[in-house]
Amino acid sequence: MEPIDKANIMANSFKNPTKLGIIAVLIQKGEMTVTQISKIIGTTRSNLYQAIAELVSDGLVNAPDIRVSKNYVEKFYTINEEAFSGVPQEKWIDVMTSLSSDDFRDITVSFLLTQSVILKIIAEEISMSEDQSIGKMKELIKKNKVFLSYSRLSDQSYLSIAPEIEALNKKLEELDKKHSVKTPRNTLLIVGIPSMGLLKTEK
Repeated sequence: MEPIDKANIMANSFKNPTKLGIIAVLIQKGEMTVTQISKIIGTTRSNLYQAIAELVSDGLVNAPDIRVSKNYVEKFYTINEEAFSGVPQEKWIDVMTSLSSDDFRDITVSFLLTQSVILKIIAEEISMSEDQSIGKMKELIKKNKVFLSYSRLSDQSYLSIAPEIEALNKKLEELDKKHSVKTPRNTLLIVGIPSMGLLKTEK
């Protein structure tokens, strides 16, 4: 499948917060049942079953691994990593900028809402960490390998930093290709949202 086709399939699913939430959970946690997913993203199992069936149909989630345990059957779902690979940043930008205003709004809102799901998973993992792990995290903060930052920027500062963020995204793509692993576990979340005032004045 061509990268642009993959990007279009992803965009169609990403507009739905439930679908994007499922994808995020499977990426963060690995294989999971619908019941396990529902406890994290806070929606009904019936709603999840429909969404996950469509994700399987679109090839973004693998068909379930069915396991029989005593008197019941469990279905474990995993992300289809191949469906997400090989989509360069520029192709994704092409798809995003070609969307209608409504679709663009939906996918942006869906993305932002899903970040709370990802951060919730990470927060719960940290809250259950042993003191030894927390101690190692404190050491990594000293070495500038853990980043916890939030900034509100002036319009000029935002426009000045944007090219550096763009360069970082390209570097991340290069590193992903160079050091690709099946289940990466380190999270780097980059969100830059311009003010409504900047949106009105920037050309």
